Amino acid sequence: MKEHTCQQRIYRDCFQFIALLWLLFLPMVAAASESVLIIKSNDNRYFSTSIEQIINNVSGNPRFNISTPDSIDPAQISPDKVDLIITLGADAADYSTGIEQDIPIIHSYITAFQHQHADNGRKHYSLFLEQPLARYIHFIKLLLAPEAVAVIQPDQQQISKQEIKSLQDKFALTINQEVFVEGDNPIKVVRNLLADNDVLLSLPAPEIYNNKSLKGILLSSYRQQKPVISYSPSHVRSGALASIYTSPADIGKQIAILANQILHARPPTRTVYHADKFNILINQQVAQSLGLQLPDSDRLQRQLIQAEQR
Repeated sequence: MKEHTCQQRIYRDCFQFIALLWLLFLPMVAAASESVLIIKSNDNRYFSTSIEQIINNVSGNPRFNISTPDSIDPAQISPDKVDLIITLGADAADYSTGIEQDIPIIHSYITAFQHQHADNGRKHYSLFLEQPLARYIHFIKLLLAPEAVAVIQPDQQQISKQEIKSLQDKFALTINQEVFVEGDNPIKVVRNLLADNDVLLSLPAPEIYNNKSLKGILLSSYRQQKPVISYSPSHVRSGALASIYTSPADIGKQIAILANQILHARPPTRTVYHADKFNILINQQVAQSLGLQLPDSDRLQRQLIQAEQR
């Protein structure tokens, strides 16, 4: 009888021990059940850096599947298999418009204009590639104190007259927008526009700023002794005066913040976002050739951050 009682106690203790292990392991199992599909438009180092930060900063223990639009198996995309989709680049965002499942999607590396053509459903969120226009203009004001800023925009991406007026009043300068239409020569447009303006603000528009036109645009601005301020640090390395931009690492970290909110049932309060963090790059050689004495980039960054926090 004592032996039987002893065996019962052993079985009971073993059962309790196993149950305790299961309870301890259960949160890990639940976390591991989350699945995140990352769709990148192509393979490049910018996307790779952002993806690394996403993986390192999304909490819990989700499963990550990384694909390109041409390598995805559509049969694997369903709410019971994917909890969140993250797209990097316009091609990946375009691909996601064909996904009819009710799955939250975070778009990144797209412009505000490209966002308008994405499937902006209730569960779609976008992190824009470009900075807020007010941030660009304030940066130019602090850097150069110009009287007139030139902007070239494709017809569909025109900045509204109301926004231009608001920025002109706020920063006490003139913003002259030239509308670029198909067939225009971007180098000629820049040359004519800079004749009556102090600086050119280059915003994301591949129709205007591309591998064929960029060198000529920068050369034309240099000959006219008028600086170019760009959204792209690579343009600065090619001859633009300065850029205000967000690094791929910071893009990845901000995507991870949005992903954590979604995966933990705390959906973001907005559907569109500009980058919270930004960097400044100045081409000192170009500044010297233009005879410019520029403020320190760290000081400029502090001024911009302080102004936006007010």
